[in-house]
Amino acid sequence: MTNRIQSKLLTLILLVLCVSMGNAYAQEIELSHRASPLKTPIPAVDFSLIDTEEMMHKFSDLRGKVVVVNFWAVWCPPCREEMPSLERLRRKLADKPVAVLAINQGEDAERILSYLWGLDPVPEFPILLDQDMKVSSSWKVTGLPTTFIVNQQGDIVYRMIGGREFDHPEIVKVIEKLLEE
Repeated sequence: MTNRIQSKLLTLILLVLCVSMGNAYAQEIELSHRASPLKTPIPAVDFSLIDTEEMMHKFSDLRGKVVVVNFWAVWCPPCREEMPSLERLRRKLADKPVAVLAINQGEDAERILSYLWGLDPVPEFPILLDQDMKVSSSWKVTGLPTTFIVNQQGDIVYRMIGGREFDHPEIVKVIEKLLEE
């Protein structure tokens, strides 16, 4: 299957997921606070993406840090709900070797920025653009939001599908434990 067909198939799957959540905009979405560990850590695939300010970011430059990688889109209700908690997490752990990245799937910088400026707090971590969704595909993202926690050695140790409250003490404890390893 070609990359173009895979990309179109992923877009179709994401659209069906969005439609199936239909009335989620009309009700408050309850965010989980549980991190889901992988049975066996897997090496994170390196990537380079530009952010909304057209600055390049290379994932491997974050080696030695615990990295929270969130795949999201503006149209995704749980993504919208969890975004402020990612910024609160970043602020809470700002003095530690922790990085937060949000990778947007297929939307343009103008649309993303107009959405982000309405958040409280406004995210100060990099918002990366995965226009062709190649990074999402290489990280095996199957639904939005999907978030990975990568340890300091560069291995994915947690995968969470669905909205999370990232500044919840349970998730903060998971990250702090990884910092001790």
